[in-house]
Amino acid sequence: IDGDSLGERVARGPIDPDTAARFMKSAAETIQFAHEHNIVHRDLKPANILLDAFGNPAISDFGIAHMTVATVDLTGNAALGTPAYMSPEQVRGDRLDGRSDVYALGAILFEMLTGRIPFQAKTPLDLAVKHLNDPVPLIRTFRPDLPSEVQDIINKSMAKDKEERYANASE
Repeated sequence: IDGDSLGERVARGPIDPDTAARFMKSAAETIQFAHEHNIVHRDLKPANILLDAFGNPAISDFGIAHMTVATVDLTGNAALGTPAYMSPEQVRGDRLDGRSDVYALGAILFEMLTGRIPFQAKTPLDLAVKHLNDPVPLIRTFRPDLPSEVQDIINKSMAKDKEERYANASE
C-alpha cells in the first residue's frame, strides 16, 4: 500500500472525529471479517493500519494472529503483542477471542483522537500492568471538545473484563 501507516498519521497530531470514525468503521469491519473466520489479530496498533493514497485504511501484519479453533496452538498462551494496546487477558496470557482485538481498537481510537496512547509508563512491563489495573483515562482531559459519548465507547471497548466489552467488532 502506497501511503502512511495510521501510526505515522497520528504522530503528526490528533485526527478529527469524523476521520477517526471512518478509519474505525473500516478497521472494525476488517477485524470482524477476520473474527468470523476464527482469526484473532493479537497485535492491532496504528503501525499495523496502513493508509492508501486515498486515506483508506487496511489492516496489516497478521504475523501473530491466532486461529481460535486450531487444535494445536503453536504460539502457546504467551503474551504476544504490543504492550500499549494489549488487553488485560492478553497481558495475563489467557486464552484470547475477538474481544481482545476490540480492546485494542478502543486504545487506537483513544490515540487517534488525542495523539497519545491511553496509558503512559517508563517500561513495557509497567505499561502492561496499567492495562490490567488502571482505569481508562478520561479522553476529555485531552480533548474537551469531544462529546461524552466518545468516552462511553472507549470505556466499553477497553473494559478490563472482556464480558463487559462489545461482543464483537461490528458492535
